[in-house]
Amino acid sequence: MDFAAKHIGFVLASYGVATVLLLGLIVALLLRMRGVRRRLTELEAQGAGRRRRAATAGNPRAQAATVEPSREASSS
Repeated sequence: MDFAAKHIGFVLASYGVATVLLLGLIVALLLRMRGVRRRLTELEAQGAGRRRRAATAGNPRAQAATVEPSREASSS
């Protein structure tokens, strides 16, 4: 990087802005994660358990695998 260039101020400023924005996003993510974990702990303390999705929910391959073969196909 040529620090003697006329536009070096703009380049460094853009790096600074990008760094601040990324750090802000990381902090926001960590704070949200902490809040969600705290809420989950509160719900579990109240007796609410975690729900599991059905094995086939949202998975077309698993749904296709659970379909029983027709009688015609098994008779041949």
